[in-house]
Amino acid sequence: ILANSDIFVLPTLFEGMSNAILEAMASKLAILTTNISENRELITHNQNGILVKTKSSREIKLWLEKVIDDQKLRLFLGEKAQDQIQKKFGIDVTTRLFSKSINKLINS
Repeated sequence: ILANSDIFVLPTLFEGMSNAILEAMASKLAILTTNISENRELITHNQNGILVKTKSSREIKLWLEKVIDDQKLRLFLGEKAQDQIQKKFGIDVTTRLFSKSINKLINS
């Protein structure tokens, strides 16, 4: 489904670190989600996604229309989302952290 999508929308009130958002970011999708603390750890408004007020279907509608209509914005958000996920969770980063953890266990 993500491969055939351009935009990912997750209007949530409560969420831990969302695997769904992480997968959408890795898939280079423009992200539209609610402005809750957990989402702010992944998304910076207008830089790698859009954060909207919780319980505001009007704001979701307005931003969704804008992202649908503005291909340049949609592509920019998707590119930046994918860049962000690579910087935080890419194979190089996770391999380095995993190796560091293993070495710490071995040496303790």
